[in-house]
Order: sequence, then structure tokens, then C-alpha cells
Amino acid sequence: MLRIFGHYISKYYLVLSVLEFFILCAAFLMGGYLRLENFIPLFQTTIMNALGVLLSCYLFALSVSVPMASLGLYQRGLIFGVGILLRLFLSLIISVIIISLLFYAFPSLYFGRGIIAFSLAFSFVGILMIRAGFYSVISKDMLNNQILVLGTGRCALNLQELEQQKGGFFKINKFIQMNANEVLIKDVNILPLSEDNIRTVVRENHIDEIVIALNEKRNIKMPMDALLDCRLQGVQIIDALTFLEKETARILVDQVTPTWFVFSAGFKNTFALKKGKRLLDFIASSILLTVASPFFIIVPIALWIESRGKADTFYSQQRMGLDNQIFRIYKFRSMFADAEKDGAQWAKKNDARITKVGKWIRKARIDELPQLWNVFKGDMSMVGPRPERPEFIKDLENELPFYNVRHTVKPGLTGWAQLRYQYGTSVSDAKAKLEYDLYYVKNISLFLDLVIMLETVEVVLMGKGAH
Repeated sequence: MLRIFGHYISKYYLVLSVLEFFILCAAFLMGGYLRLENFIPLFQTTIMNALGVLLSCYLFALSVSVPMASLGLYQRGLIFGVGILLRLFLSLIISVIIISLLFYAFPSLYFGRGIIAFSLAFSFVGILMIRAGFYSVISKDMLNNQILVLGTGRCALNLQELEQQKGGFFKINKFIQMNANEVLIKDVNILPLSEDNIRTVVRENHIDEIVIALNEKRNIKMPMDALLDCRLQGVQIIDALTFLEKETARILVDQVTPTWFVFSAGFKNTFALKKGKRLLDFIASSILLTVASPFFIIVPIALWIESRGKADTFYSQQRMGLDNQIFRIYKFRSMFADAEKDGAQWAKKNDARITKVGKWIRKARIDELPQLWNVFKGDMSMVGPRPERPEFIKDLENELPFYNVRHTVKPGLTGWAQLRYQYGTSVSDAKAKLEYDLYYVKNISLFLDLVIMLETVEVVLMGKGAH
């Protein structure tokens, strides 16, 4: 895993994305060569012509790469098969729309529908071929890091349970018992603590990382000489919380401490970042409000007809935002007018309070579109933790440690927790989503925001998580 702007990216999939970008460039050049007789001589006339061809080439490759990333084609654990085929096909359809808009905006770069058609065909074949080769060469074992765990207590048990879950990307090779009175794991690969044992395991098993999984470090003598030798040999040494953050893209609230927050890397919510996010929010919300404007006519009409004019088409609620400030959020109404006559309630799956039109607009996430106005005004951001209702926050702060950390950034229309976890309907769900929100707050960056916005496209298109 490589850390880019605080966010962890698989090095294998990063290399794959670069290779596929150049495959797309080659596909465009091949399409131009087959379709246009004077395509190659364009490079030999003037520098401006050559630069124009290359710019068109890069725009084409980018127009296909972005939809591929947004539809999850670079996520770890994706298996080569029908799923990849469908995602790739949908990506190419979306790319046609993007390409049309780009060439409409920059007509001097346009090369004709024939070249684009040939280029897309070559892209489809080329990417399938490189994907087949990638998955035949890069096995799951290569994606899995070999881990040596120092500890056999509760923290080590969490690592063991995570390893056994479907989709894990590391393999625990051995455990080193650091405390004779604390053995909670059930594994035959437990070795007694000794400098030689650590060196031998690392050398003979090609260990990639040593994870320090100790709930209590006092009165435990660390094998510093062996750890120093391993570190000098290129073996990464990492504490369990940071390791779990890297592998799960969340921060476990049951194990984290204020000390860990203080001394760990991250929380770089600088003045420049805030201004950059605000500029991105303003541009994105302005464009999306323009694009989505037909829905602000169609949906209110449908809701008015369904309620026979007896209910408002827009719905607003108080939510808590940045620095615990209360603001009013806007949505298209998706529930009956008397949905909360008995007080505030958690929304739940197959909620009987949802209207027929409401089910449709919720599934398509259209009910959230009025929140673009909140983003435009600055109450919300495009990306951030979902804003919660003040009626629930007091209880959640009492139940969940570090819940108030969510309010150190602006709430978002989409976010890391929304992408990584199901629709929340309880305190336990709120806890799981908090762990992802803490990861976002800790590793906040414009890069992570762009990753989240790209992945949100897949969620919207596939209808994931909507209730």
C-alpha cells in the first residue's frame, strides 16, 4: 500500500491504472491511424498539430479512466469476470458523454465519430487483455502482506478476526507472545518472546510488516535490537491502530486513545485546504444545480400530484454542522406529512412512512438534490460526514467516544462512511459509520474528496445503500 495525500492506495492497482491510461492513449492513436489517412502526417507538419493530437489523446484517455475509477475498477478484491465486463462497458458509455461534452467545448480537438468509435473498440479489447494478464500474474497472495504480530491479547485478537474476514489483504504468519498472562488468540503459530525468534521468522518467511499489538505497553520489555535489525532490512514496523486504519480505512473507536490522535499523522485541515474545498464545493454545486434543474420541476409536480396538493414538496430539518452550528437542510419530501407525529425517529429499511414517489427518488438519490443549495451557500461541503439531527447527537455523544470529532469539518452531501457502510438505523450503525468518518477527518485532503466523489458515481448508478 502507498500513502498518497494521507489516503492508502494499492501499489499494484496504481501501476495498473497507469498502464491502462497508456493503453487508452494507444487505442486513440490506433483509431486515428485506421480512420484518418493523414492522421500520422499531422505529427510531421507543425508542432501545434502534434500537440493538438496529443492533447486529444490525453483527453480521450482521461475521459475513459475517470468513469472506470468511479465505477470501482481499481478497488482491491475485484475478481476478473462478468462484473468487470459490465463495469467496463458502462464506463465506456459514460465516457462517450464526457468526450462529446469535451469536444463540444473544444471543437479544435475534435477528430470525428469514426475515430472515437474505433478508439473505444480498441480500448475495450486492450483493457480486457491487460486485465486478464494482471489477474493471472497478480495473485491474492501477492496482494497480501506477510505479517508478524507482537502480542496475543485483545488487540491481536482483533487482527486475527480481521484476517479471517472475507476480503482481507494480509496474512498473519506468526504471533509473538509478549505477556504470559494475556493469550486470547486461538492459533498454533504462537512463539515465545526472544530476539532470535523475531529475526528467524522475518528472515525465513519474508515478513513485510511487524505489527505491535499491545493493549498495555508498561512493564513489557520490547525487543529493540531485533526490531532495529528488521527495520534496517526494510521491514515496516507499525502499531496495531495505524495498521488497522491502513487495512480497513477506518479508525476503531473502541481501541483509539486521545494520545494516539495527538501523535499520529493527519488532521491537516489547513487554511489552504479549507479554501480549496470551498472553491471545489462552489464550482461543483453550481454545475450540478444547473444540470439537475429539470428535477426541480419534475419531482415537485410528481409529489404534488401524489399528495393531491396537501403536502409540501420540499422538506427541511435542523442538522448540526461545523463547530456544532445548527443549520437547516433541504430535501425533496419522500415521507408522508405526518411521518414524525410521534417525534424524531431513525429512518429504516422498507420504512412504511415513505411514499411511492419517495421510494423512487430515494433509490435514485434525487431526494438529496436540494442539499446542493446547502453546499452552494456554504453550510455543507460536497464531501464530509453526513450531518446528524440535534435530537440524536446528545445521545450519540454519550454512547460513542470521539463523536464530536465529526463536527471539526463541514458535513457533506456524500462521504467516506456513506460509501463504505450500509444505511444506518441504530446506534451500532452510527458507531460503524463514525469509524469511517474519523478516518476521513484524520486524512482529509482534496485528493480523498475527489476519490469519494468518483466512487459516489457508482453508488448512484448502482442504487447502493438507498432506503
